[in-house]
Amino acid sequence: IGFAGGAGPGKGRDWFGPYPKIKDLDGPEDEYITDRLTTEAVAFIEEHQDQPFFMKIQHYAPHATIVATDDIVQRYVDQGRPNEKGRHNATYLARSESVDAGFGRLMTAIDDAGLRDRTIVVFFSDNGAVSWHGRNAPFRGEKKSFYEGGIRVPLLMRVPGVTEAGTVSDTPVNGIDFFPTLVELTGGDPAGRPGIRDGVSFVSALHSQDTLERAPMFWHHPALSRHYADIPPQGAVREGPWKLIDFYGDLKPDELYNLDEDPSEETNLAGQYPERVEAMRMLLEAHLDAVDAQRVEHLD
Repeated sequence: IGFAGGAGPGKGRDWFGPYPKIKDLDGPEDEYITDRLTTEAVAFIEEHQDQPFFMKIQHYAPHATIVATDDIVQRYVDQGRPNEKGRHNATYLARSESVDAGFGRLMTAIDDAGLRDRTIVVFFSDNGAVSWHGRNAPFRGEKKSFYEGGIRVPLLMRVPGVTEAGTVSDTPVNGIDFFPTLVELTGGDPAGRPGIRDGVSFVSALHSQDTLERAPMFWHHPALSRHYADIPPQGAVREGPWKLIDFYGDLKPDELYNLDEDPSEETNLAGQYPERVEAMRMLLEAHLDAVDAQRVEHLD
């Protein structure tokens, strides 16, 4: 277990060495923080290659503040990308490339340590892009929303002896599923682990790419963010292909979609299926009660 870079870097130059805003991280002058965190992670792999380890690396990029190394930014400018505010500008693309390059360095470090055949690798994002930097097409919506563009994110896994390169599964999984899945993949029994209250193991889907039979999935965001004023407090429940978005406080009408037939969520079916809307809203309410969810609708 190791720890590095656990506080926000701040603004502008704070993203570059020697990282004055982060007390547990140090690096050369003008080194980019994504590169530093990758270097720390590679060193951790090298140090622990002879023993079991768990490592989780969460880059700040791509995220605000939008800054990147000058040489990569210039390369995108030379390719005709605008270096100004807006979607897919040169600096945003340079930041994303730094993350990609860092992931490549981690994969190389695993191979160089001889750990390829006994290391599980997971690449995962926590939410979709914000609309003023990226886009989530063909999916609707952005970060903070419960449209698919806000909650459907990339997930790539390499599990030695289980996954096959190039295969794709349409199985919907959730972040809470990682714990029971990793317990099972490492030889444990998820059902016998105390403290596992949420999520299901999706190991069967990794083997066969078949759809995973599971209980409904829930999302809940009771706060109104000052940075996303046009996205009201809301909850969502997915049951099979059906997804209900419940906008709290009656700020907007409920929306119901069949994701198998309409993954871009273009046609609201709530008016056609009022009984399904009510049943799914009751599912969501029962779940929120069961987990004692916060019900505050507006937060500063």
